[in-house]
Amino acid sequence: MNKLILIISLMLILSTYGILAETSDDSNSDIPKSCIKWYDGCNDCSVVNGKIGSCTEKACLVQNEPKCLEYSNSEIVMFGMMAAMKESLKMAKWLVQQIEPVQNMKKQSAGSIQQKNLRIAS
Repeated sequence: MNKLILIISLMLILSTYGILAETSDDSNSDIPKSCIKWYDGCNDCSVVNGKIGSCTEKACLVQNEPKCLEYSNSEIVMFGMMAAMKESLKMAKWLVQQIEPVQNMKKQSAGSIQQKNLRIAS
């Protein structure tokens, strides 16, 4: 049961990370689907569904590193969910650490009770 909780928590975190890392269908693009304002290294561009819309028309001599300047609210929510899931995983690990010794004690107690019953029956 405890391992199942850990596995489910880990799957949720990994699937959330996969959603956040998704890029648009355009194979030449590094634009995340949740990006709404993109900096192409020179110009600021609007983005819809991971595809560049309109851009400023600056003439730049130096091309800087492209990056997303602004994410949709869903991205912020996803980051929050991811942080919450990480905390849940920490809590699940802590619970497992607390429960395992108790379960071991119960197994040992059950074994000693069975031995006592066998001695009495003999």
